[in-house]
Amino acid sequence: MKDGRWVTIADSQFPHEKRGLEAIKRALPDAPPFRAWANFEFRDNRGRWHEVDLLVLARDMLYLIELKHYRGILRGNDHVWMRDGHRAEDSPLLLARRKAQYF
Repeated sequence: MKDGRWVTIADSQFPHEKRGLEAIKRALPDAPPFRAWANFEFRDNRGRWHEVDLLVLARDMLYLIELKHYRGILRGNDHVWMRDGHRAEDSPLLLARRKAQYF
């Protein structure tokens, strides 16, 4: 996808996130209606701020994408994820879902 259809609001401070965004940018079609906005924040109707890694407009759909940098095998469910050698952590799926609903 060319820069005219891809808008970076703020540069990522994380190398792994930059690589992930570049990989997605290369994979997205450079044709209407596709557009993308990377690294921005929005304020919900309660005044809370939310960070978005990537928002992609596609045919008949808007995707809110949360990038994560994990290695190894992930186990878990919609609420808790476990990685070998790490403590259990909240699944980012719920957070991404809430962001999408507020958006």
